[in-house]
Amino acid sequence: MVSPNLVKLLGGLLIFGGEALAIYQEMMVARAAKLSGLTPKLGMWLFLWMAFAGGLLLVGYFLGYLSFKNIWVVTVISIGSILIAEPLLIMLLFKEAPTTGAWIGLVCAVLGIAAAIIF
Repeated sequence: MVSPNLVKLLGGLLIFGGEALAIYQEMMVARAAKLSGLTPKLGMWLFLWMAFAGGLLLVGYFLGYLSFKNIWVVTVISIGSILIAEPLLIMLLFKEAPTTGAWIGLVCAVLGIAAAIIF
């Protein structure tokens, strides 16, 4: 029998991986628009990778709900993953730092997620 904690971990990792991969595809489309445009070949690759990311998310949500028995916990994992992955990918791909307002918004979002997890 598989450990319940292992299923929780696997679900969380799949959600994080799916969110990060989906965000990466979104950033690549935006980067293509910034640089030279989106070619059909690049568009097809991004579409296929986005479909794979969606599959990771579906399995992650399934395992997450199966193990946590609470969709809110699974949603917090998903949103928390976005809060971690998206700023990192923006800084890596676009070499742009957030504005003051963006930092304040990010901090407020992180505090909200932490409150949802703790309480």
